Amino acid sequence: MDTQFAMLWQLRVCTLAVVVTCLCACSSNQNQVLSRNTLVGTWQLQIGSSCSSRGVISDQLIFYSDGRLEQHAVYGSGKRYDALDQRWDVIPEKSVSLRNWLDLTDNPTGKPTFAVLSVEIRRPPTILVNPDSNCFYIKESNRQ
Repeated sequence: MDTQFAMLWQLRVCTLAVVVTCLCACSSNQNQVLSRNTLVGTWQLQIGSSCSSRGVISDQLIFYSDGRLEQHAVYGSGKRYDALDQRWDVIPEKSVSLRNWLDLTDNPTGKPTFAVLSVEIRRPPTILVNPDSNCFYIKESNRQ
């Protein structure tokens, strides 16, 4: 009787381990899709003191579901920056990589570069340019 009980107990423990592993794997994949879907749409830079000296009056990122990214910035002088050929991708689930992104807050060279930015999925979702900066992107719409 003790042998049967031990075998049943082991079977239950193994079954539970398999179920938990499957649930964790599904949850992880679901978060990846959720994060990617959360990024698709239009984001607007919130200009704080950390980036006000650059003369930028607006900076907009448009994320497309196929990985394309547009950036449209307007300076107080009337100068514009429009890039239609950028790319983006999710890095695990809490960051986004941007190729050829122009950092209008901290980049002294003024040239587009590769960047990895943190994403905070809350209401509203935000993309942090720099954890120590009060300039960040906030999601305006889900439309692209």
